[in-house]
Amino acid sequence: MEDPTAPYAVPSLSVTLTYHIAVGVYCYQQWVVGDSTAYAIGMLAHGFFAAIGVWVMMFASAGGRIYRKTGADGKPSSFPMKNLDAEKKLGKRL
Repeated sequence: MEDPTAPYAVPSLSVTLTYHIAVGVYCYQQWVVGDSTAYAIGMLAHGFFAAIGVWVMMFASAGGRIYRKTGADGKPSSFPMKNLDAEKKLGKRL
């Protein structure tokens, strides 16, 4: 995964994702041992940021082509959202 317009985006995302996963695991371990609410909140917060990082890695970091005329990208898909443009164009459910 490499983005020519932002060459440091994917490496910094990887480092940040690794950090949030590690801190989330650490907070979980401390919460299990010490039963502290602060560690549970930290675990949930870092888990949320790690989930966003995984989502960005999977869906937003690929080099998509965005058309100036329509504003849509060049690789429509039906996962995880529905492809409404194709449904309108074909007039049937995909």
